Amino acid sequence: MRVAQVFLFLTALMSVVFGAIYLAAPYTMTDPMGFGQLAPSALTDVRATYGGLQLGMGLFLFWCLAPARLRTGLLFTLLSVGALAICRGIGLAIDGDVTSTLRGALIFEVCWTLITLFLFLRTPPSPTA
Repeated sequence: MRVAQVFLFLTALMSVVFGAIYLAAPYTMTDPMGFGQLAPSALTDVRATYGGLQLGMGLFLFWCLAPARLRTGLLFTLLSVGALAICRGIGLAIDGDVTSTLRGALIFEVCWTLITLFLFLRTPPSPTA
């Protein structure tokens, strides 16, 4: 497997794992972020929004592991994780509550975005694309 495929596989795997945790045990993920006690309707929304979106993203990225779709998966990762980093940075600037958990998430997202950009730029387009 090429480096970009391994990276995309790890991204897909993380997304599916995080999505499954958000679906099955959402407090495991929301407590470190300070969500607090959630009403049942809010808990359902966390399961759907965070769990469902992460699961869908992960499944799409697994589909993108085929060589003809590799750049598509990298572009999707670049845009989605990059948007997370930008929005988290804006949120931290507006809200000012820079916890170690949020700082760590931002650092991870920025690094993951930069690695994805590097791999995207070094991965040639597929002849069938």
